[in-house]
Amino acid sequence: MPPVEKSLLHPVKPLGVNQPFGANPAYYAKFLDQAGNPQKGHPGIDFTATHGQPVYAAHDGEAVYIKDSHGGEGIWNFANGYATIYWHMIGDTDAAYTLPIPFDSKRHPVKTGDLIGYADNTGAPYESSGDHLHFGLVLIDQYGTVMNEGNGFGGCIDPQPYLSDAFAQDINDPVAAVKAQAVALGQAVAAIKPTDPNAPQEETIVGKIVALIEQELADI
Repeated sequence: MPPVEKSLLHPVKPLGVNQPFGANPAYYAKFLDQAGNPQKGHPGIDFTATHGQPVYAAHDGEAVYIKDSHGGEGIWNFANGYATIYWHMIGDTDAAYTLPIPFDSKRHPVKTGDLIGYADNTGAPYESSGDHLHFGLVLIDQYGTVMNEGNGFGGCIDPQPYLSDAFAQDINDPVAAVKAQAVALGQAVAAIKPTDPNAPQEETIVGKIVALIEQELADI
């Protein structure tokens, strides 16, 4: 089963997209997916990131470092029914960075918001033309095997519908978390229409949320 809608947090911050899912089909048609079929397009989202920029777990899971035949390095984070992919990262290629997760081919438990590694452009020039973070999403069966590998994206699906507006690095930062709640609250207030018959109930809910945020601020 796919992750609950809007349950994944953005793995890097600030947010910028170099290449969305499915982009540049003519370019990717030159490559074969795991099932031996021409790829239909970019199999993930490329987020802007600089060399050494911290990358955080988008969800709870078990993370493992992997290296491919082109020298591309990154992490697969396995959860119940799906896995997220964080690619072109620093693995064992830059001694200046101490990896939060051992590069030992073993799965290690991670929680949402944990630092899991650092962005890079490993795999260049075959896979990466510059520093960024490739973020992918696959569905897996009970054995951890990728499902539907012949879909033209190596089994990957678009992560965008499952990404929330929050950033993983903020999950352990109470001030940033409250700021995110305040932004969401402002959006909720703006969406209330005075002529809507449900407006009084919506305003009551917003008032309760304000009280909760005020309490959180008092506790920080």
